[in-house]
Amino acid sequence: MIPPALMVAFSLFAKARVVKWASIVVAALYCLVNIGNLVGETWVYYWLYGVFELAITIFIITVAVKWPVEATSHAE
Repeated sequence: MIPPALMVAFSLFAKARVVKWASIVVAALYCLVNIGNLVGETWVYYWLYGVFELAITIFIITVAVKWPVEATSHAE
């Protein structure tokens, strides 16, 4: 629970480029941790929430990869 909570605070104070790459790296590492937690697990409860958490972290990676680093201004 600590990495997601820290990423929320970090995203408020860091620059967009740093947050983008930190989100990709932390989410990828968190995916590996979640996969490791599911190896050998037999309880359906853990599988359900583990797979759900994996889906969310994969979604975070996808959004972070597509997210623009700098905002563009359309006003001239």
